[in-house]
Order: sequence, then structure tokens, then C-alpha cells
Amino acid sequence: MSANKTLNATFSQLPGGLQPPTGLQVVPPPTTQQTVFQWNPVTGATGYKLYYGTTSGSYSTIISVGNFTLASISDLLPGVTYYFAATAVDGSGNETNYSNQVSLIITDSDGDGLTDAEEADLGTDPNNPDTDGTEYQTE
Repeated sequence: MSANKTLNATFSQLPGGLQPPTGLQVVPPPTTQQTVFQWNPVTGATGYKLYYGTTSGSYSTIISVGNFTLASISDLLPGVTYYFAATAVDGSGNETNYSNQVSLIITDSDGDGLTDAEEADLGTDPNNPDTDGTEYQTE
């Protein structure tokens, strides 16, 4: 006999005043190879987690980032809308509410400043920033 259990988690401000992170934002340019997020530090936090998924308010992936206010994610798919939020964690492992939510659609896979659609129109490789001629070259 198997039992199905549903976990309903409620995050809140922790005793002692630990607040959720603020100022979650994407550090440009976001690409499929690497997308960097940053947020403001929380006094009293001993760690942070970055959550993301493809449904607003529902995050299927959790990344523990230690006591850093910067996180990098790779291998996001172009054209897919992702939603991100961060939490702060105290020394006992208790977690705050989510930060502000940030949504993102990767439209420039290689980070060269041209969207994948523009590169398709130009006949260049959207996964290689060197094929559009905008990269610096040394002689």
C-alpha cells in the first residue's frame, strides 16, 4: 500500500527579523551558456537559495548558493519563460519568504547582442558569438 503525501510549505519572516532577499535581478546579458543573478544581502543570513521554474510562483529547481548573493545558471533553453526567486537561510536552516520574482526569456543564446532570430535571418550561428563578426580580433 502506498501513501501519497502533499507537502504544503509556508515561508515567513523568521524570528529575529530575518527578511527575504530584495533586489533580485539578472546581470546582463543572459545567455543559454550562462545567466547570472544577484540580490541584496540579508543581515543575519548564513546562506541563500535560488529557485526557478517555468511556471510563475512554482519553482521546480532549487540551488543552494552558500553565503553568496550571486548565482550562475547554465543550460537554460532559448524561447522558454523562466521564473526566479531567492530566499535567505539562517544558521538553523530556516528559510524566509521568496524575494521578488524575476522572469526571463533567453532570446540571445550566445550573448553576442543579436537575438537568435536575427542570427537566423543573417545566416550566422546563434550558438557561436564569433560567427557574426562582432567579436574583437587580434592580429
